[in-house]
Amino acid sequence: MKKHGVVIGTFLFLLAVTGANAQVYQSGDLVAHIDAIIGSMPTTVGGGDYLQPNLTSRQLWREMIDHILAGEYDLAHADALTKNYQVVIWTDTASAGNPVHVVLERTPTATARFWGTYIFNTDPLRQHLVIQCPHPVYDTNTGYQSIRMYRTTAARAYFVSGTHRCNGTSYSPCDGTTTACSSSSEPFRYSDMAHVVDAVFQVTTEAMLDNDASLLIVQPHGFAQSVGEPDLVISNGTTSWPSGPDYASAVAAAIEAIDGTLDANVVHVNPAASDLWGTTNTQGRLLNGSPDPCGTPDSTPTGAFIHVEQARIGLRDTQTNWMKLTNAVAAAIPVDVSAVPGDFFAPGKGISIVNTYANPFHGRTRVEFSVGRSGPVEMEVYDIAGRRVMHTEVGSYDAGVHGLEWNAEQLPAGTYILRLRQGDRSDSRRCLLLR
Repeated sequence: MKKHGVVIGTFLFLLAVTGANAQVYQSGDLVAHIDAIIGSMPTTVGGGDYLQPNLTSRQLWREMIDHILAGEYDLAHADALTKNYQVVIWTDTASAGNPVHVVLERTPTATARFWGTYIFNTDPLRQHLVIQCPHPVYDTNTGYQSIRMYRTTAARAYFVSGTHRCNGTSYSPCDGTTTACSSSSEPFRYSDMAHVVDAVFQVTTEAMLDNDASLLIVQPHGFAQSVGEPDLVISNGTTSWPSGPDYASAVAAAIEAIDGTLDANVVHVNPAASDLWGTTNTQGRLLNGSPDPCGTPDSTPTGAFIHVEQARIGLRDTQTNWMKLTNAVAAAIPVDVSAVPGDFFAPGKGISIVNTYANPFHGRTRVEFSVGRSGPVEMEVYDIAGRRVMHTEVGSYDAGVHGLEWNAEQLPAGTYILRLRQGDRSDSRRCLLLR
């Protein structure tokens, strides 16, 4: 992953010599930036703001994504400008360590297309994980939820569509019908990114899958819950048991552990519980190996696609509740050990806090950490005045990546410094406790 630092350094030079088409650099709170994009996207049903990309545009877009995945951001940026898009090298100053992301977004003066926003993490902790949000407006708050999921999990990439799913005026030939956009059943519209193949949302998925055969996609959705229905319906895009890891069941177990009042139904375990199966989802069909994601269902799932339908109350109605699914995904999908620096596990190496989620948090948060040698680990917590308010030995751990829960329910709201210590080595993380 270090090559990104070299590439970005090269572009700092290019910035001075390429004039109006120079690489764009920005910094700030990435989540707030995406929140603003979601909050301003077109929402009119049948408004026609979404323009379906033709074959030439889709081919150009694929070239752009291939450039980004290769670290060739200047070439991607030059292509993007021809479609009123831009590639922004974004330093997220609201995250620990100021991580750098590559953001493919519409230019500030763009007035058409609305093909969505795509973010790529230059140093992900979950190197195969992609968070996708095809219905950020129609499925209330899933856009805001999913960008926080991307940041919390330090995933490889994040996609969010550019308009309301019903904004388009023409219809896709792909399988399935919906009543989402009218009182009667109709085909999916071209603006509905979860059910279309001739769109850059699908093209970007194809490019990433070609680049990474171990790609893993999580899509948060929402539904109007009726009496007797579960709070979540989680599927792998089919009603069959997966041939690979059963991440759908792992997410269900994790969210029920986070909130014991929630009922999460896994479709391949109990398909009779609901019909929110995601079987016509074109990204799911692609990951599950369908030869024609537009028209052919897949029957042998890989387990690499996680489709999550959520009720609004208790899951999508407040920011605290948005984080339940986020934290469940982080718990169910482990950090890649390969994301830790290569020499970290050499004898005598130290301890590192990899991530805390949620942060800010309410009462409890999960701490992921790495240790380079076997031995006991202590946890210390200090308030903002430097007073130690907690000290405990949390256990003895072998070298590797581990997780623990910090229970701060007895502490008042405020900013705290969490420190993990092993012998003479330690690492700290600032955490914000809310009430």
